[in-house]
This record gives sequence, structure tokens and C-alpha cells, in this order.
Amino acid sequence: NIKIVLDICKIPYGNDELDLFDDWIKSRFEDGVDLVIYLRNKIVHPTRRDNRATLSIEDMWNITQIGTKYVELIILAFIGYKGEYSNRLKEIWFGEVEVVPWN
Repeated sequence: NIKIVLDICKIPYGNDELDLFDDWIKSRFEDGVDLVIYLRNKIVHPTRRDNRATLSIEDMWNITQIGTKYVELIILAFIGYKGEYSNRLKEIWFGEVEVVPWN
């Protein structure tokens, strides 16, 4: 369902988001959405045995940033915003921005 909403809003997702992680995690997950879903399931079902990945605090922070980026862009798409935004997944200088992907 997350991918459907992202597709409707013309928000790109993919394995580029995995560049924030090490090769071990990159080899086990398809894309950023897959990571967000995995972290959500680890939180909601903590006793479930899933040895897919062991996440560090930094990994969990990066996954949270990916999810937050999706939510921000979805809201901007829903309100019809056509301007610039700051991509939280890239290390940029203050004031550096990108144009929303659906523009």
C-alpha cells in the first residue's frame, strides 16, 4: 500500500535509499519502503523471530528519516505543492533544496 500511494503521488523510491546502509543490509532489502516496513514490523511484533537484519541505532534513525521523507512528500503532493523542499536524506548545506519530484 505504501508503494501504491508513492506511485500515485509520483514520489520515487528504490534502492538508491539503501546507500545510507552497509552492504549487509543492502543485500537483504529491496528498497527504502522494504526497510520502513521491516522496522515497523519489528516494533509492532517485537517477539516475532525474524533474522532478516540486526539494525543499529543509526540504521533505525536512517529508516525513520526515509519514512519521514515519504510522509512529507505525500502531504506536499496532496496539497498540490509545486515548489522546492529540503531532502532530509542528503547531506546538504543550509538552504540547498530540490524541486518536488512530481513537478
